[in-house]
Amino acid sequence: MIQRLDADGEELFLQAYTFCKQNTFDTTIVKLIQLYSGLPGQTRLLLQHLKSWTDEYGEPPVNSQPQTTIVELKKLFGSIEERCQELAAGTLQGKQEVELLIEIEEFREGLAFF
Repeated sequence: MIQRLDADGEELFLQAYTFCKQNTFDTTIVKLIQLYSGLPGQTRLLLQHLKSWTDEYGEPPVNSQPQTTIVELKKLFGSIEERCQELAAGTLQGKQEVELLIEIEEFREGLAFF
């Protein structure tokens, strides 16, 4: 793999190796981070579509469905980003795993709604 990436491959591999050696995560945390990882991108994509819509049609009226959707998506994006940062800190206690799995599904349902 390093050979396919040329000189940058060795540097990239060393950086990844150093990071992994310095930061050990519980497998549960890694699994949760993986489950959360696609959600910010999906949220950003929806926000970009809404921005394109507002560029074309103008700002939606206050309390209209498009305006409410934009506000809710921004909140959702912030919540997802915050949770990813918390998981990267590496602290997970007791029943939090189940709560986070439920939250992930709620985020996915929220994104599907939009």
